[in-house]
Amino acid sequence: MFVNYYKKITKIVEDLKKNNIFCNIGFEFEFYNISKNPNEDWITKIDQNIYKIDNELGELQYEISSIENYDPINACKELDKLKNILLDLESENFITSFESKPFDNQPASAIHFNIHLSDNNNNNLLFKNEDILQYTIGGILYKLNKYIKYYTPNNRRFLNPTIHTPTRVSWGGDNRSTAIRIPSNQENNFRIEFRITGSDANPYAAIYALINSMRIGINKQIPPYHNKIFGNASDDQYLHSPYFLKKIKSKYIK
Repeated sequence: MFVNYYKKITKIVEDLKKNNIFCNIGFEFEFYNISKNPNEDWITKIDQNIYKIDNELGELQYEISSIENYDPINACKELDKLKNILLDLESENFITSFESKPFDNQPASAIHFNIHLSDNNNNNLLFKNEDILQYTIGGILYKLNKYIKYYTPNNRRFLNPTIHTPTRVSWGGDNRSTAIRIPSNQENNFRIEFRITGSDANPYAAIYALINSMRIGINKQIPPYHNKIFGNASDDQYLHSPYFLKKIKSKYIK
């Protein structure tokens, strides 16, 4: 399957380039240190010219973000590389868990993908072309139910969700409760943040699903089927935004 995803991603990237659309992706990877005697000595061994390290909401939960953005294939490779770096650093004081929900009473761990689209003159298409922005969002949401298994192979991610764990097909501005977030209004940082992927996902499968959804949305001119959400997307007032899967709602969402 690895080779198939590689080929599929490569083909989609070439198809987008034919329309003068160049895709680059950054990532934010969350995980837990599950050592019984934890310390943070491992942080000094991470190259902070390449990665940014933050504490996350959970106890001993961390987020490592790529400083650079990569073409989709290299984004997959860099994410795999980061996981291997963390595994190589394991010790009595640092044991990583890449599970999306290792603890029932702690926040889930995710991979957030930051999507940048540009043309051959390096113009930010998501900022300058409203149609491309809307069709990219529309395509991702349109295919979300179909591709949910690529993003969250273990649906435990949705157990006892916090406000920062999106559970509905939704999009918004600087709104962490939505599946798609637009965190900045500034041209130099205007991007789409996709917030669904669990930390245990295969990055090749997830990025394939993500960029294929974008391509379909752009080619078929699919707009989002509802307006931007400004409140908590999980609230009942947003029932027009369905849960990703009925089994997720029935099993995990109370």
